Amino acid sequence: MKWPTSKRNADLERELQADLELEEEEQRESGLNADEAKHAALRAFGNPLLIREQTRSTWGWDWLDSLWRNVRYGARTLLRTPGFALVAIAVMTLGISTNVALFTVVRNVLLKPLPFREPERLIQLYEQLQNGARPYSYVAGGMYAAWKNNTPSVEQMGIYGTDSNNLSDDGGQLPERIRYAHGSWDLFTTLGVQPELGRLFTRDEDKHGVPGTVMLTHSLWMRRYGGDRNIIGKTIQLNTQPYTVVGVLPAWFLYPDTETQLWATIYHEQDPKAMQSPEIHNYFVIARLKPGATLAQALSEVDTVTKRVHQNSSSRFVSSNANARSLLEGVVHDAKTQLYGTVWRNGMRVIDCVPECGKPAGGAVCSAAQGDFDSRIAGRQPLAVAGRASDRERIAGAGRRCVRYSAGVGRGAVACRGKAGHGTHPLCADGWHGDFVCRRHCDFVRCAGGHYPQRDVAARSAAGESAGSIARQQQRIIRSTTAESAAGDGSGCDDGVAGKRGIAVEELSADALH
Repeated sequence: MKWPTSKRNADLERELQADLELEEEEQRESGLNADEAKHAALRAFGNPLLIREQTRSTWGWDWLDSLWRNVRYGARTLLRTPGFALVAIAVMTLGISTNVALFTVVRNVLLKPLPFREPERLIQLYEQLQNGARPYSYVAGGMYAAWKNNTPSVEQMGIYGTDSNNLSDDGGQLPERIRYAHGSWDLFTTLGVQPELGRLFTRDEDKHGVPGTVMLTHSLWMRRYGGDRNIIGKTIQLNTQPYTVVGVLPAWFLYPDTETQLWATIYHEQDPKAMQSPEIHNYFVIARLKPGATLAQALSEVDTVTKRVHQNSSSRFVSSNANARSLLEGVVHDAKTQLYGTVWRNGMRVIDCVPECGKPAGGAVCSAAQGDFDSRIAGRQPLAVAGRASDRERIAGAGRRCVRYSAGVGRGAVACRGKAGHGTHPLCADGWHGDFVCRRHCDFVRCAGGHYPQRDVAARSAAGESAGSIARQQQRIIRSTTAESAAGDGSGCDDGVAGKRGIAVEELSADALH
């Protein structure tokens, strides 16, 4: 595949090659043989890859060309390490699938609006103790009555509670213990819910002493009554008391939870005195704001009413403050922080499983990559490093076919060799130049984290000293560096990091220097 810059690349390569040949010719004229002149020319010329990148950065299509190079490079890297590639793909697939599943939960629970009519106008009201304890406490029936008559910013308000009851009927089925809810007659209109079958409660049915009425949830209707549409008007029994079925709620209505099986009217179920007391806190209150009203307005109004009720009561069980939040927040409670935290942690695990070059590898993915890389360099040049074995880190991936050794917190000594003799220490897996080279660290390890200065090698080569002699001299320098490293002396290292990283290189074979 060729991009519009292919001709420019060809011209650039020809120009670089011509410059290298010219430099090599000048080195031969200075008295070096062909091989030494080639090495000296590369050292004097600099990093060809860096020159290419700097040149391409001035081209308008550099980003597209860079993208294509990265794709090809990534494909080559995966093909070189099939074990690592398979494990990495498997881990990434598992991680992405897990995060997709988690995000689905987050979307349905936190991001997707509630299935009620205009859910942004729905709020949940609470009582709160004066000392701030239990900021979202249950509401007393008497406090609800006081709120309902003194909140101008609220369009509708409903109350409900939950309990358990014994359900039986004349259909021949066994009785069962179910969880049911009792709410005010206008609770469903406050939420904006319409029944799937039948009708909602009326005001006259929400009174103590009148015949009982219930609404079935869709799950109970299907499970116990087989979806019988003639269920409306039939009588069931709760704790042996007769109740008439007036409606069936839609399948999507699972409020307040999936365990709730049916609904009754609250003032019919509860003792009238308890419903008028501001001291018995057993219920939940939902309100719908008027168009244009805000949560802060409603909270200010109910808080004022609560303070007034508290001041007029001598009981210490009457709350002194009120609180409010959106119904969505009331439904999810503290699950928001937990869900977002779970998604974040899982995302970080996926990222950590594929470490960048130079970062400690962790887990099965990194172990597989290390094993594959170790097998590639087995039998090559020996490099003994002083320090604990547990402190040794191998870098595998991102195309950096090098080995880093560190003891402690330092980054250790890195040495690479490119093709055409670029550099002098071939710890790279194939002596491969590729799309990445250690640009500033491509000559020879001398000090703790640094490298043997280029100028010394160049000077000895120019003086006619043989490669073997240079290698033996470099070995002696390396052995003497042990003491320098311990003392933190980084003199003689070009990059200014030598001697400060706590590494001591004890032995390097002469064969590794070519």
